[in-house]
Amino acid sequence: MQQFMQQQNPNQNKMQSNSYLMNNQQLYMQKMQHINKNRGSINPKINQGGFNLPSKNQDNLELVNKIKQIISIPNLEERKELLGETIFYFLLRFIPTFNLNQTSGKFSDDVLCSKLTGIFLNTDEKELVNILSNVEILVLTIKDVINVS
Repeated sequence: MQQFMQQQNPNQNKMQSNSYLMNNQQLYMQKMQHINKNRGSINPKINQGGFNLPSKNQDNLELVNKIKQIISIPNLEERKELLGETIFYFLLRFIPTFNLNQTSGKFSDDVLCSKLTGIFLNTDEKELVNILSNVEILVLTIKDVINVS
């Protein structure tokens, strides 16, 4: 499999990766619409254009409000899935915007976002809200994780 991936054109790999992300985003939106219809409390506005990315000096209130909504979901599996998808898609836009992927090509943005999402999912919820609420803290946290990798 690895040999096959190496033989492919790098642009083709990127196209496949983008196609995979788009399919996942579509599935995610369908899940959010289903949950929204059944619960009526979550607004399914999270994919690509869902959050306005703040400048480096702004608080990230829109994301934090969404995270707080998700944290209040009683079903642990549903909560973790929505939290992971919300964080992942936010980071997928956030990292390139602030040019944070300083891994010298070791990780693509989507792989880095997956790793960071996993770390954030294992973070205490109060600490997670604190990290995500302030862009400067989020940037420093991402840089610290990248430096450890």
